[in-house]
This record gives sequence, structure tokens and C-alpha cells, in this order.
Amino acid sequence: MLSKANPPHERRARCWTLILLLCTAMGCSMLEDFTTYDGVDPHGRLAVLPNQITVTELATDEDAWRYDDKDPGHFGTSFTHTVDYETTGNNAGDVAVWSLGNTINDVWGWDEVNADAIGFMYDGLGFLLIDASTEPPHVATQLPFGHTRIYITIVRSGSSLKFYLYEDAARTTLYTPLAGDNPMEITVDESRTFRYIFAVNSYNAGVPGWWQSGVIRDLDLGEDEPPADLDTVPIILGGDMVKGAL
Repeated sequence: MLSKANPPHERRARCWTLILLLCTAMGCSMLEDFTTYDGVDPHGRLAVLPNQITVTELATDEDAWRYDDKDPGHFGTSFTHTVDYETTGNNAGDVAVWSLGNTINDVWGWDEVNADAIGFMYDGLGFLLIDASTEPPHVATQLPFGHTRIYITIVRSGSSLKFYLYEDAARTTLYTPLAGDNPMEITVDESRTFRYIFAVNSYNAGVPGWWQSGVIRDLDLGEDEPPADLDTVPIILGGDMVKGAL
């Protein structure tokens, strides 16, 4: 029972527990709030809303990213993430729509030094999966022509890391690729864990004139834990739970 006799922090923690139980029963989830993420965007390519990042003509000769520090080892050998990406324009550019790393850099920068990081990039035709710690070739899948919005599910189980590309928001129909596999899969040594989640990341290869535009939405890390700052409350929107300040 909640009462004034309970310290405020304890009352908030109990409220969060009750709300999370309710949310679990309703089948909702905790979406990431991109406005709380850090990053760089010197050319103003990223328009950030709580659950959406609009990318406008991000070129392959510039840096831009939004990331969150989840603490060392946070992303271990078992997780399921979901996110979706809608392409709105492309001129041979690349945008990473999900990536994990232990250093803060863009995907090209990771790849150049064989960093302990994984980047999942869209190139206008399909996806390129880069494990920066290894040498190329990387894993690529080409999607059918005419696709615009892709619903992505990422599953790590032990040393297996799989990326499923769906046609529908319910994630019932996998795209049939023109080339490559769906799901895409790589092997990640079970000793490897990751600290930083990147909701969007650039591929600054120093090549001007190549760019991409699109919209990243609804990143769900499958983590229904109370925030470290308990002076926030959950807001349930359409079956998904986001965080807002008291």
C-alpha cells in the first residue's frame, strides 16, 4: 500500500513496478527516447523527436550520429531489438539505422581500425552488416525493388546475431531478397559485449556527393526497467510506453 509514510523515492519505485506490470499485461513496450541521446550533427542532417529521427541528405563525407551510453557490458549475449526504417531519398549514400560499439565513432571510422563494433547500414538497395572487428567481405542483402519501409528485428542468442527484415509492422512477412539472406546472420564471439547503442550513424568514407534521406522510428531494446531517474513517468501511446518528466 502506498502512503505518505513511504519516502518519495520508494513510492515512485513502487509506482513504476505497478505500471510495468500493467504494461506487460497490455503487451506494450518501452521505446527509446531519442531526445535523451547524445551525438554530433554539424550539418543539421538529423531532426530528432522522442521516437523518430528524420535523416535529410546525410552524405558519405560527414559525421552524424545519436547514441546512448548504457554502461560497459550492457548488451550481452541475449537480446531482441526492434526498429523500423523508411527510405525517402537516396543518391548512393549509406546510413546505419542501428549499431552497437564500445567506442564513439561512425561506422567507417570503426571499420578502418577494426573496432569492437557492429554497424547495420542501409544503402538504398538493401542492407550491409559490418562487423568492424573483422576484415571484409561483410554480409549484404539486396531487397526487392520498390520497397520503402523496412521493419527490423535483431536477435542475439549466444554467438548468433540475426537481422530479420519484414514487410509489415506485425513482423509476419519476411522480405524475399533479390540477393543474400533474410535473416542476415553473423557469428559474434560470446565474450564480446557492447556499451553504446547508436540509433543512427554515418558512414564517412570521405566521398562527397553521395547521400541518403530516411526516417528511423520506434527503437525498442526490450528493456522494461524503471529509469535511473525515477522523477519520470511512463506515457502509454498506442500500446507503446515512452518516458516523460514529472
